[in-house]
Amino acid sequence: MHLFMDDCTVEDDERDGDDSSTNPNTENLRRIPLVDLIPSLSEQQKIFTLLNEMNAFDVITCRLQRKDMTVTTVHDIFDVVLDDYGDIDY
Repeated sequence: MHLFMDDCTVEDDERDGDDSSTNPNTENLRRIPLVDLIPSLSEQQKIFTLLNEMNAFDVITCRLQRKDMTVTTVHDIFDVVLDDYGDIDY
């Protein structure tokens, strides 16, 4: 496994007097190390958990949009959602 220890610094890319501040394509460009964009293990776990919750809500919203829904069925779905996700802080 490569640890990217050498990739933590940002190199200046000015070559042969090419001033990046005068180049319109790089005028507002901010350089950051690529390693900072890779999520840590705890961030990956949070992303995976949120993705699973989003998939669950997607299934629920698709069911609520069906034409054969009754008020009783909608009420039952909301009861299940409140039981499962009632403790979510907004």
